[in-house]
Amino acid sequence: MIRISIDLMGGENAPYSILKAASKFKDVHFIFSGLPYLEKEISNNGIKNYSFISADIALKDGIKYSFSDLKMSSLYQAVEQVNSGNADAVVSSGPTGYYFLIAKKLLNVVKGMHRIPIASLIPTDKGKALMLDLGANIECNAETLFQFALAGKTLAEFFFEKKIKTGFVNLGHEETKGPDYIKEAVTFFKMYADQDNYFIEPNLIFKGNYDVIVCDGFLGNCLLKTMEGSATFFKSLIKKAFLKNIFSKLIGFFVYKILKKNMIDPRVFNGGLFLGMKKCAVKSHGSSDKVAFESAIRFAIKSANSYEKVCTLLEDVFTKVAK
Repeated sequence: MIRISIDLMGGENAPYSILKAASKFKDVHFIFSGLPYLEKEISNNGIKNYSFISADIALKDGIKYSFSDLKMSSLYQAVEQVNSGNADAVVSSGPTGYYFLIAKKLLNVVKGMHRIPIASLIPTDKGKALMLDLGANIECNAETLFQFALAGKTLAEFFFEKKIKTGFVNLGHEETKGPDYIKEAVTFFKMYADQDNYFIEPNLIFKGNYDVIVCDGFLGNCLLKTMEGSATFFKSLIKKAFLKNIFSKLIGFFVYKILKKNMIDPRVFNGGLFLGMKKCAVKSHGSSDKVAFESAIRFAIKSANSYEKVCTLLEDVFTKVAK
């Protein structure tokens, strides 16, 4: 049985949305960390396979904590369960900066990796793609983007089980366009990949012609939030269109189920992996509801199943690159 460590105190909707999400998994042993009063709430949500770690502090965004404070937090206790081998992966919606700091301190980084990106799955016309970095590294140089591409390619090969095509987000697909650091990163990457084109324009990300989408954390986070906002915006437009009059409401009644089945819900793609940490740590969106957090747990399970092998391959890859 896979073991998932959960920070019960992280995020705007904690802890009850987290417990409702966890209750959906019957074949997972959860290790929950949180304030003492929450222990009795776990079984009230129908969760049977669990253990509980008591913590003194629930971390909040915008507040400065000393490292001694962090060590008393539910987030630290959750990450520690993976570090000590009690859990296969950890999931939290807590503050990204503190999560990253704690994970880097406890879980260490794959030898040879200079920066750790956040990697997540996004929907495309052909299924899914892996996108990184989604916000951990606001500024990147050519070497960093090159390493992200190698790391993303390695992980995607386990996720998708096929030959991977990698695209660097750029102003255009032509090799003469874009900043020098992106063009230089592609020059490095060409020595480790064989494909017809390495640049992808933002408007073509959803076409599905690339399995790995590479960019710096600033652009990646902006793209991610634009995607989420666009999905919500188009849902709102469609809803308004069907509520205009009695005839549109009648049409809407018949097509509602079809639209609901085919519309993309950004919550089902929630969950970002700290790719390059030696053990599996997944960041859930701070505003995650029960549906979104359930998706983050599923992503953690999927990642944990192959993450040890991925880290071994990453160390081999970056050792060869260093030589």
